[in-house]
Parts: sequence; C-alpha cells; structure tokens
Amino acid sequence: MRLITDVLRPLLDKCVVVFIDDVLVFSRTPEEYIEHINQVFSLLREHQLYVKVSKCAWLRTETKFLGLVVDEKGVRPSHEKMQWLTEFAQPTDRTSLRQFLGLANWFRRFVPRFSFLAGPLTFLLQGNVPFEWKTAQSRAFAELKKAVQEHATLALPDPSKPVILVRDASQSAGAIGAVAL
Repeated sequence: MRLITDVLRPLLDKCVVVFIDDVLVFSRTPEEYIEHINQVFSLLREHQLYVKVSKCAWLRTETKFLGLVVDEKGVRPSHEKMQWLTEFAQPTDRTSLRQFLGLANWFRRFVPRFSFLAGPLTFLLQGNVPFEWKTAQSRAFAELKKAVQEHATLALPDPSKPVILVRDASQSAGAIGAVAL
C-alpha cells in the first residue's frame, strides 16, 4: 500500500523498511529502537492510522520479514522458504522447470555463481531445444539446492572495515557479476 510508504517516508531506510503493509523498524540499540518506534507511532497517529498489536513483535534481535530471517549476523532465508526449494521434485517439463527456476531465483542473492549453476537448467527453456533431462541437468538441480543450503546467510557489512569489490565477467555464461567483501 502506497499510503504506508508515503506516511513513513521520512524514516524509510533510516530505521524503517516497508513492503505493502508490512513494516520493519530496525535500530542499533534498545534505546534507539524505542525512539524509532515513537517516531513511527507519531507519524501513524498524525495520519489516523493504527497497528494491530497482535501482529507486532517488539525489541527482537531476530525477526522474520518477507520470507527472510534478519538478525545481528545478517540475512538468511527462513526455514520454510528453504524447505520449499529443497523439497521441490525434479522437473518433468518446461512448466515445472520454470516453476523451479522462479523459486530458485528468489535465492539468487545468496548463491555465488547462481547463473553458472543454473545454466544447464535454463538451457532447456530455449524454444528450439527439446526438453531432455540429462546428467548435466540432474547435477545442476542438485547443486543449486545444495548451494542454497550452504550459502544461505548474507552478512551485514562492518562499517569499520574497508570494502573490497571483486568483479568478473564470463563469456561462456554471458554474465557479469560483482561482490563486495
């Protein structure tokens, strides 16, 4: 809902993230959190908007938001979201392969070399290629699932340390990528 975003705009990305009608308030300390919550409530009250207390969680060091678990270590997919991927049956046609890749794509930011790993699968989506599931596709299917489980946490940056940007391009995968270390 655009209304919530517009109302909380002064706090967006400073201490608030909004997605439709889900609001996440983040802070470094409990004291700062109380201050931020008061600012959020003040803006909501000013626009005669209210929260449903039963849907709220206060002063958490870990929370679920949009299928992600956010804590002081970083961001990772929720167990439920990962389970959907790991329990996905091997695709038998283009439609089920598109469904799998659509779900797997949600995890893209957590998996290094995602495009490379998914290459044998996306190859089967080309219109002029017959859908023939071979060893390369079985391996890619298993490796993508495994990669999500192994690399599923994005650490938060430490502002006191230098940022190193590593970039690469691949002619074989037709991709360009970069990662900040």
